[in-house]
Amino acid sequence: MAWIAVVGTVLGGTALMAVADQRPSAAPQNAAEAFLPPDGSASELTYSTGEEWILESAFGTGPQMLLQLPSYASAHQFNLADVNAEGYNTDRYWRQTWSDVSGERPQLTELYELDVDGVRMLTLTGGESGFSFEPGLLSLPADIHDGSTWSSEGFALPQQLIEYRSTGSAKAGPDGCLVVQLDVVYTDPDAADAVLLESADTSTWCPGRGVVESEYTTGGEPGTSATRPLPEDRRLESSAASPRVDLLALADSAAQDVSLLVRDPLFGEQDFPGTTDGTVAATSDGAVVFASTRDLLAYRAAAPGEPSVREWVAHPGGTITTLTAIGDVVLVGTTDRAIQAYDSAGRRGWTARFDDVVLAPPVPDGRGGALILSVDGELRRVSLGDGSTTWSTGLGGDSAIAPAVGDGVVVAINDAEDAAMVYDLDDGTLLWSQAVERPSLAAVVDGRVIVASYAGSVLAWDATSGEARWSSGYVGIPRAMTVLGDTIVVAGSDMTAGYSLTGAVRWTIDASDRLLSDGTLVALLGPGAVRLVDENGSTVTTWMLDPARFATTMDILAVPGGFWVTSSSFEVQEVRTP
Repeated sequence: MAWIAVVGTVLGGTALMAVADQRPSAAPQNAAEAFLPPDGSASELTYSTGEEWILESAFGTGPQMLLQLPSYASAHQFNLADVNAEGYNTDRYWRQTWSDVSGERPQLTELYELDVDGVRMLTLTGGESGFSFEPGLLSLPADIHDGSTWSSEGFALPQQLIEYRSTGSAKAGPDGCLVVQLDVVYTDPDAADAVLLESADTSTWCPGRGVVESEYTTGGEPGTSATRPLPEDRRLESSAASPRVDLLALADSAAQDVSLLVRDPLFGEQDFPGTTDGTVAATSDGAVVFASTRDLLAYRAAAPGEPSVREWVAHPGGTITTLTAIGDVVLVGTTDRAIQAYDSAGRRGWTARFDDVVLAPPVPDGRGGALILSVDGELRRVSLGDGSTTWSTGLGGDSAIAPAVGDGVVVAINDAEDAAMVYDLDDGTLLWSQAVERPSLAAVVDGRVIVASYAGSVLAWDATSGEARWSSGYVGIPRAMTVLGDTIVVAGSDMTAGYSLTGAVRWTIDASDRLLSDGTLVALLGPGAVRLVDENGSTVTTWMLDPARFATTMDILAVPGGFWVTSSSFEVQEVRTP
């Protein structure tokens, strides 16, 4: 028989989808849950064959983890999920994602349900073979202890194509751990229960760590594995090169829709029906990463006009507070007061911990590192490779505005003191500071520090001495700044303005929320359109967007051969060279 042949429909538009993912209590609700690794934790797993994987742990309540499954597995488990009187899914889940260190294999995902019976495996997806259990395979019973025995049986694929039977037992191990034996037999109900696969696994589960070592036989092939916590200084092979785009080459290209797909070799494909808060980042090699409350969802920009397929999911822990990409490194801040680094293939790297959360996106230092500013005013320069600190200093006040770097200096905004503070990039020494009423954003341009403010001004000082150079007016809330030749462009809520290097207003045009520049032209993202403008404020071309679909939080990002426009409703349009 074929391994699987299923026909199904993708769920959509139901009340189940209306419930956002909720962060569960950290307290285990039974003996089995005490053996699971914490939310957001990561470990390295090494097989006796030499294969290495990075495992991430995530907990959730509600349907979001089911929504992220591939088509037929998602539909299958939705049909089995419990709902309350109002029709909402309130089940609790634990997920482990497996990312291959070598990058040769796609990401794998295990999803477990946490219920009154214990820890039940629901799905294994991402590979050429997988499972969607009905009911879930009981991995650990709720009251697990030395001497426990248990069993479960049911179906291992939708449409009851394969049956399974499992038996388990536990005995005491060292340091409060349990040695768990779990045997599973898979049979074909259409062939007199002919055995398709047998597995026998003896794993040591330790409190708060999960499986730390395992001996197994699958399909007659024996093996072993060992797991250890992922080091928080795990190095990433990083490139700080920024994505580059030739905007003029796109002038004759049309904007077209991009479909975002979840594709699985076994369980099919579907348009992703999830949500994002609009926070998105793009790496230099074409990975586009969306923040979805507590997860990162990464897609790869495909050939123009082709759908983009999700490559990986990551869970840094906590709720996401900021997201950016520097070269091919993704940096994400969380409410766990940390910046977590990933490479563009979703493999977790180093962790930088802070005394407070980071709200401002980290920025490149131009020398293979990054500048990170936490809310309590710690400004830290780190290596992109391993997160090690080059220097750290305190602003003396709170800040949630991204620093700016250029000409050997770093500009940080002290929100509490309404001040622009300028530091030496090499050693973090404070060079000078200036009072600025309600500062909004900063840049370093041609030896000048430029600060735009909510108070209706754009100000400039000499980057080295702090001597005032000029002051000019601005109407609205400044949201982005760039430089085209000798023109400083400030985009915002009420207008977009071009200033000379001496502060004269050269031109003003309509408002724009985001911008993308190649140094010669700038693409301005505003309501319903992207306008391509030169340094004189003249429009080169305009790409129209559907206002009904792109009316929520939007962003514009460089991808290979062009750019994407994204919205918080997970709509994407692209402008790419053919």
